[in-house]
Amino acid sequence: MMKRYKNMKKIEFDKILKFNIHGIRTKIISILLFLSLFSICIIGVSSYLRSKSLLYNKLKTTSKQINQEVDRGINNYFSTMSNMVLILSKDNNIINADNPELFELGKPLILNMKESDKNISSICIQTKNDVYYTYPEKALSQYDDPKSSNWYTAAMKTPNDVIITEPYSIASTDVVTIAKAVYQDSEIIGVVAMNINLTYYSYLLSQIKIGDDGYAMIVDSNSSIISHPDLDLIGNNCDEDFSFWTEVSTNQEGFVSYNYLGDDYFSSYMTNDITGWKIMAILSNAELLNDTQAIKNTLIIFLLLMTVISIIIAVFFSKPIDKNIKTLLLAFENVAKGDVTVKVAIHSKDEFHQLGKQFNDMTDKISSLIQNVSNSSMTVLESSVELANMAEETNSS
Repeated sequence: MMKRYKNMKKIEFDKILKFNIHGIRTKIISILLFLSLFSICIIGVSSYLRSKSLLYNKLKTTSKQINQEVDRGINNYFSTMSNMVLILSKDNNIINADNPELFELGKPLILNMKESDKNISSICIQTKNDVYYTYPEKALSQYDDPKSSNWYTAAMKTPNDVIITEPYSIASTDVVTIAKAVYQDSEIIGVVAMNINLTYYSYLLSQIKIGDDGYAMIVDSNSSIISHPDLDLIGNNCDEDFSFWTEVSTNQEGFVSYNYLGDDYFSSYMTNDITGWKIMAILSNAELLNDTQAIKNTLIIFLLLMTVISIIIAVFFSKPIDKNIKTLLLAFENVAKGDVTVKVAIHSKDEFHQLGKQFNDMTDKISSLIQNVSNSSMTVLESSVELANMAEETNSS
């Protein structure tokens, strides 16, 4: 009988130790897990957004610095070419271009300047007296009229300045012309000009890499693309191809974000002071996302790791609390069934130990009370028997 009682008691204890989704242990684990994960998520999201912002600003700064380097390179190149044109305009032999003998002495200077840079396609001079010379030498056709050309008319309008034309085509080759009016005794006698072939120069600019996939784009003041890695876009008009161009064309410098053919891009731009060209450093938004993806993956792994650790810690700390509560709960159930002899042994040094001690004192007092009631009942029973015997003896006598 005693063995059967112990087995029943063990079954009841095992039953009550089963995991209860509504139990105190679940609530403790949930609270600890929520507090830890909430803090981690806040820190993780803040770190991710901060890192993304820093990367964005870094790319923005880098693209601006590259624009400044390209701008400096364009300034240096065209300043050098402009100085060469200025030297030609002040050479005494070229000033006397109308004098064949003197001009013949100036041709070596033209040749040397032409050969000094492979981007110089030709150097020419046109006088008011219709003397025309170009190196490499080429005869004018009946349809050619240098005096009506854009470089000649522009130089004559501002004779004291070296002018740079907008890009245009000569025999299917994109060029710009640098020109300067030539003075002789304070009188303009003609214009000297240098044609710069943009093909190779544009190619060099198109090879500039920004980040992994970023690139540089150069656009002239007429919104035509001069340099771009995609050769099919060279010569295209930005007003037609890019929605952001209105903002870029009306500002000296800035930063724009835009969508092109379904992809998001951002670009830093500035205006070259000498040529009026727009210099643009363009990067794909996907590159920024790729850089931040590594940060995001690290945060996710860290979050999963901390979730596991938090669960383990929560289970570890909640187990003694859960065990003590279930021990007391089982003891109360036994008392409810009439077993007031049950005792609990809680060895923790906290309130559960005091609660167990109070429970044991309670059961001791209940047992003592029951024992007193039982003794009183026996006394009353004995007294009743004695009274009954006395009554019987009285009746007999």
